[in-house]
Formats: sequence, structure tokens, C-alpha cells
Amino acid sequence: TDIEDLIALIHTITSAVSAVNDFEYPARHGLAHMAATEARLDKYARVPGGWVAVSQALGKVIEDHGGKVMLNTPIRSIESDNGRATGVVIEQDGEPRTLTADIVISNTGPSGTLALTGEDALGDKYVTALRERIRPTPIVATYVVSDEPLFAEHSALLAAGLQRIVSGVPLTNICPEWAPDGKHLMSFYGTPKSCLEPMDQEEERRANMEDVLTIFPDFEAKGGRFLDVQLRDIDDPDVVARSWPGYNMPVQTPLPNLFNVGDACAPEGFIATPAAAMSARLAVDSILKGTSN
Repeated sequence: TDIEDLIALIHTITSAVSAVNDFEYPARHGLAHMAATEARLDKYARVPGGWVAVSQALGKVIEDHGGKVMLNTPIRSIESDNGRATGVVIEQDGEPRTLTADIVISNTGPSGTLALTGEDALGDKYVTALRERIRPTPIVATYVVSDEPLFAEHSALLAAGLQRIVSGVPLTNICPEWAPDGKHLMSFYGTPKSCLEPMDQEEERRANMEDVLTIFPDFEAKGGRFLDVQLRDIDDPDVVARSWPGYNMPVQTPLPNLFNVGDACAPEGFIATPAAAMSARLAVDSILKGTSN
């Protein structure tokens, strides 16, 4: 179509879901997501207590079954020998310590796993495929505070036809306990001009702030102030996703007992949290199948 308003609306919907510009990745990846009923984000919700509650529940299961959760423990490397992973080297009290393991599951993302394991252990073919496929997803997150609510509804918003911003969330409408001293917090999310190239940070900051003022012309009248503009670029550790939809790696690696999990290791059509959950299911299925042979 050449209808500009419709093009802008489709860009907003697809970018709000994938965090990638619709003109930078194949339409079939977006359509695969819309068609995958088990994967679609509209089938999911956030739990009371936030994502930390999910992590704590998983941690309890691990500990109830004799496992141990070690927080604030840097990983220096994934060790291997004779074509198999043998464990991990952690840092504890400033000193390295090796933990041996029959199976290693990494959620650092395929690129993080490669950095920890080393190219020699994983082989040229795997390394080449990873570097061709994995595309970290940048995002600009803008946070504001206001004396009066900018947006009355208890829901997110989609915004079409702006420079960068595609969605926003009135945080303290939904979670009033977060409101500091009667103030109101809101977050906005913008897709950079390009998700392939490093950001022009000043241009992105300007464009996202201008978009907030376009959405809410009464921003200043309601006591609005910008708190932070987070420019999470493609080479930053806190990208919004470790790869684009459809540009994933398998959970299996060339080491038969080393597995990747996370949003970059799911079947086509899965994005973000559902992708991470599906990758975990695939890894566990593969491990159980291998141990039963």
C-alpha cells in the first residue's frame, strides 16, 4: 500500500512487538509471530511482583531439588576438553574457582557463550553462522515524571507517525505504589533510525524527547520533566533483545553438553519472553532425549 497512515500504523505495531524497524527485517518473520498463537505477546501478561517474582520462584524450585543459586558471581569462562564442556570458572572472593559439570546451560546469549567458551572450542562453522545471524536489538527508553497524569487510561499506548517512539506505559496508573510523593511516572519506547548501525546518540535523544512533547502538548503544563533517556545501543550489554525475530541460533552447540537459552535461541515466530521460555523447553527436551539414549 501507499497509504502513509496505514504504513505508519503497521510500523508502530510491528516495532512495538519486535523492537525492530519493519523495513529492516523480512515480513515473514513478523507474520510468523502473528500466526504463532503460542508465541504471541497478547497471550501473556506480567505476574504480580514483576519478573523478579518469576526468578525467585524458579530459584526456589532449584533449591528444593538440591541445587544452589549463586548471585553476584561473575563467570570468567566455560571450560571444555575433548569436544565436551567440563564446567565453568567463576570468580569468588576475588579468586577463580572451577565448578565441574556434566551439562552447561548458558543464558548469556549465543555471543556471550562464544566469548566465554572460545572460538577454538566451538569451531569456525558455528562461529561464522553466529556472526551472520545474531543481530542485537537496540532501543531508546525515555522516562518522565509529572505532577498530573499525562495519560488517564490503565493501559499502554501505541503511537503512530512519530519520529521514533512507538509505545508508552503510564507506570503509576498501573502500579500507583510506585508513585513518589504523588507524582506520576511514564515510560516511552522508541526504535532507533536504524537497528543495524550504531546510534547517533544526540539525534536519538532529541527525536525521542520531541516525540513525547508531540504526544502530550500539555507536558509542561502538567509539570512534566524528563528523568532519563536510556540509549541502549547494539553493542551495549542491556539491549532489549539479543537478536532480531527470525535471526536465531539453535539451543544446541557443537559441544553436545553445552546449550544456549534465551530470546536468541527460539523457533521462528517467538519473540522476547515467550522466546526465552520456549528456548528453555527446547534445551530441556534435548537434554532429556540425550540422557535417555
